[in-house]
Amino acid sequence: MYGRNMIRSLAVVAAIALAPLAAHAQFGGLLGGSKSGGGASPDQVEKHIKDYFAGINRTNRLLGEALNLDGLAQAAKEKAECTESGSCGLKDGASLAKGHSEEITKKIRELQASGAKLTEEQSVKITRSFEGVGKAALAAKNALTDGKNMDKGMKALTLAALLPDIGNSFKATFDTGNAVVSYMRFSGVKTDDLVKNLTSAATESGIPGLENFGK
Repeated sequence: MYGRNMIRSLAVVAAIALAPLAAHAQFGGLLGGSKSGGGASPDQVEKHIKDYFAGINRTNRLLGEALNLDGLAQAAKEKAECTESGSCGLKDGASLAKGHSEEITKKIRELQASGAKLTEEQSVKITRSFEGVGKAALAAKNALTDGKNMDKGMKALTLAALLPDIGNSFKATFDTGNAVVSYMRFSGVKTDDLVKNLTSAATESGIPGLENFGK
């Protein structure tokens, strides 16, 4: 009798000891305790997202400076800097970038409607503001592609929630691009190089809805 009771007690102790290990094996990937293997690293996806925000905020900052939108330019600069340093979160990055693009687009359309034309200096600044959009497009593509195949974990869940907003904010940037091209043509400024640059970036991003840019 004693021997049987001892065996049963040891079996219970063993089951209790092994239960956490079994749970970890089953749920560790979801909770970030272990990688599922073969997926993209959430840290790498986070870097893609940061690179994307850096490029878009740079574009918006320079556009804001060219159009004398000083408050917007300063906000875009601060957001780019704190995102790069990690001192602020990514959660509102896409919505903020989208809002800046929409404000710039509104300003451009108002200027064109008023009959005011771009100066040569403004045209140069505006063209330069889009020089980094190709890198932003690549970063967006990498974020969206790798984001579909992230190793499971809490960080992956947080980042995945940001991905749809990246496409929307990038489309807002290209709405600005269309407004810029229209305004530059209205002002008698050649747009071939800018259209070529943005068309290439649209293709690079792989984001649908940008196929007819500049037409």
